[in-house]
Amino acid sequence: MRPISTKLRGALNAAGVELLSVLIETGDVTDPDHHERDRDWIGGWIDTGRSWAPDAPVSRGKTPYSEAGMARSKAALRELAKEARRKACA
Repeated sequence: MRPISTKLRGALNAAGVELLSVLIETGDVTDPDHHERDRDWIGGWIDTGRSWAPDAPVSRGKTPYSEAGMARSKAALRELAKEARRKACA
């Protein structure tokens, strides 16, 4: 767990605050040039987000609709779901 994650979890607990969800929306898994980089970045935040809240949804992508973008989005989301299950986060 990242140091900031530990500090935030401690502060939330001390304040009696319960987060229900942490949205991971930075990055664009549909970007033609950077989708792999962004998928990996998002994947690195899933376990951190889940350490703060029981739910950590991710963005499906930001580029305008296209068949190629939809295919990149579906592939990335499948890969992220597989990674989350492997980390026992899903």
